[in-house]
Amino acid sequence: MKCVDSSEVMRLFAGKLSVERAELVNTHFDHCDQCAVLRDEIGAMTSRLQHDPDEFKDEAAALEVMTLIRMGKAEKPEVVPSRFLFWKSWQTWLLVPATAAATAVLMMVLWSPTKPDATDGFQARGAETINLNAWVSLQVFRAGKNGYEPVRDVIAADDALAFSYLNRSDSQWRYLAVFAVDNQGEVFWYYPPNVDAGNSPGSVSVQSGAQPIELPEQVAHHLRIGLLRIFGVFSKDPLSVQFIEAQAGRDFVTSQTVERMTRVSLPDVGQYSLLLRVENEMDREPN
Repeated sequence: MKCVDSSEVMRLFAGKLSVERAELVNTHFDHCDQCAVLRDEIGAMTSRLQHDPDEFKDEAAALEVMTLIRMGKAEKPEVVPSRFLFWKSWQTWLLVPATAAATAVLMMVLWSPTKPDATDGFQARGAETINLNAWVSLQVFRAGKNGYEPVRDVIAADDALAFSYLNRSDSQWRYLAVFAVDNQGEVFWYYPPNVDAGNSPGSVSVQSGAQPIELPEQVAHHLRIGLLRIFGVFSKDPLSVQFIEAQAGRDFVTSQTVERMTRVSLPDVGQYSLLLRVENEMDREPN
C-alpha cells in the first residue's frame, strides 16, 4: 500500500472512510513510521482545538481562512510555557504541525455538518466517536539526558515515563486513568501510581482547560521487550483499578495482541491510546 496523504488521514479521523479502506490505512500505520507520525500529529493537534458548532459554518469564510493558512498569514497558536523542563521540547512539537491541524479541523467541519454517530463510517484507531474522544489526549515523555522528551513510538524497558493530558474546557470528563498493557496481557499502572495486588484505588481527578496539564509524578516499570500499548481513559466518575483491569483482560483475550487492542470496552468514556515498542537500552534509537 502507498503512503497516505494528510487529506485521507483527516477523513479517517472524521469517520468518512469506508470500513475496508480504514482497516487498510490503520494497518499501514502499524508498518510505516512516517505515516504514523502524520496520524499522531493530526490527531494530537485536532484534540487541542475547541469544538464550536458554529465555527466555520460559512463555507466561503472557511475557504478564505484555509487560503490564509496556506499563504502563511494565519495566526500561530500561542503556547503557554510550563514550569517543567520537558515543556520546551513539547512547544516545538505542538507548533510544527500547526498548518496540518488547522486544515484538519476545517476539512472535518466542511465534510461533517453533523456529528457522526458510532456507526457512521470508521475512524482512526483509538477513537470510537468524535464527541467522546476528540477533545482529550495524552502525551508521553521519557527522561533523557537533557530533561524530558516526547515519546513517539519507542521506549527503553527501564525508562521512567511522565505524562501530560489535555481535557478541553467543554469536556464532561473529570477523572483519568493511565496504564499500559503488554503483549502478554499484563497491566502496568502509571496513574494512579503505586498500584499493587493489595489495593484497588480509583482513577485520579483531573482538571479541564485549553492547555495541556502535567501529571506530577514519573513512574518506571520493568517492562518486557516487545509491543506495549498505553491507554488514557477519561471518565465522568472514578473507575476502580480492579474494574479497568478486568475489562482490559477480557479485551486482550478477544484481541490476542495489543496491536489489535486499540481501546478498552468501557462504557461512556473518552479514550486515547498509543502503541509503543519496548527495546533494550543499548538497542534503542533516540525518539
